[in-house]
Amino acid sequence: MAYEVDQYTVSLLHFDDGIKDETGKIWTSNGNVSVSSDPKQVGTSSLFFNNGVLSFADSNKNFALGTGDFTIECFIYITQSSTQYGMPVIGNYTFSADGYTGHSGWALAVNRTEQDSVGPFGICLDNYDSSGVRNIHLTYPTLITVNVWHHIAVVRSQQSFYLFLDGKLVATQTSNASIDVPKPYGYIGNYNTSTGKLNAGSAFHGYIDELRISNTARWTSNFIPPGTVVAPNAPINLIVTTGDAQVTLNWDTVNGATGYNLKRSITAGGPYETIATTVSSTSYMDTNVVNGTTYYYVVTAINTSGESANSNEASATPIISAPLNLTATAGNSQVALSWTAVTNASGYNVKRSTTAGDPYTIIASNVATNNYMDTTVTNGTTYYYVVTALGGTSESANSNEASAMPVAPINALLRITMNDSSERQYKVTQTVVDNFISWYDRAVGTGNTCYTFDDSIDGSKEYLAFEKIISFKVIPLPAE
Repeated sequence: MAYEVDQYTVSLLHFDDGIKDETGKIWTSNGNVSVSSDPKQVGTSSLFFNNGVLSFADSNKNFALGTGDFTIECFIYITQSSTQYGMPVIGNYTFSADGYTGHSGWALAVNRTEQDSVGPFGICLDNYDSSGVRNIHLTYPTLITVNVWHHIAVVRSQQSFYLFLDGKLVATQTSNASIDVPKPYGYIGNYNTSTGKLNAGSAFHGYIDELRISNTARWTSNFIPPGTVVAPNAPINLIVTTGDAQVTLNWDTVNGATGYNLKRSITAGGPYETIATTVSSTSYMDTNVVNGTTYYYVVTAINTSGESANSNEASATPIISAPLNLTATAGNSQVALSWTAVTNASGYNVKRSTTAGDPYTIIASNVATNNYMDTTVTNGTTYYYVVTALGGTSESANSNEASAMPVAPINALLRITMNDSSERQYKVTQTVVDNFISWYDRAVGTGNTCYTFDDSIDGSKEYLAFEKIISFKVIPLPAE
């Protein structure tokens, strides 16, 4: 959001509609400045300086700030640093070469790299009295990063001077010095030793946006500059859901976030490794996991201003999927089990109980196939089975439960009376008896008219005609 003129505003330039001061002051250019829409920080454009300068005919000495409170601030985008005097942003300053005794006036400059008695600085406010004595030297020694937008501000509140970078207080000084001007004009972008005369070794190189001078102390502690995008808040309500070789993460949306970074550790509390950056949604599936290993996750929100603190930590242990479609088929002293194979399973555990629903005992471990024959059963007892899949160091949940009761085959003597009063006797299984009865009960005129018995001794066959049978009797025999 752009600044607005108020009762404290001395000068305000947005650079959105050219070189226009919202207070009505007239600034002139030497031709080496131009309005630029990219980069910009506030509004639609900034002002690009290429060894140029803006000058203001300050006949009323508006820039003579005296001993009163003031704030000087703007956004800067530096494209290079200065090796000589530092790059001037704004001020009213002269050199002895301009006919004055030594230095005179004040200047706000940035990024001086020269190694001398003054030394390098990132931001500096200097003020010299009319006799050339420097009475204010407020500096931030670290060079400002080039090719990045920064907000700089210098504030006077009574006898305290404050220097801010990106809204953070970086230097202070106490002085009762008066901020005066040696000549009737100010400048932006160069020291402008006299009208039309520039100091080529100290020109500002880069962009300036949203420049304001005020005759009040706007801030005396950390603040958020206008148009600044602050780092977002930390995400909340991170939850995780496990699957087969995967973990799904979900969290709440964070206002002002342009994306999210996902971080993971195998130790609670970290250190965390970033596994995904600039995720655009509030969910993520981590498939680079091993079943049976516990993972600890956090999420951070990001935007152009930075990265938030970590979210709450959430942990998960992925496991392999449980087998499906377990069936149990009873036989004589055995139960045959089969189930649907599980992808990536290294084996299966077969579990059994004589009570529905648990407790189960493992009767076979690490079975390689998706079927198993249980021969350690007793005929007449009902058994309840589940199967689990193995993968990595994990074991799946139980499959569905399947039950079966093994039974011994029932042998019988089938005695058939024929219509000629003769009898036929066959030692058969219950299955044969059932088949015979089913055949005998057929509707007249449908189905086969003969039933075939296999002779278990010589392999011959005997065929009985339906119309020849008067009656039959089944005599159970003891199990063999």
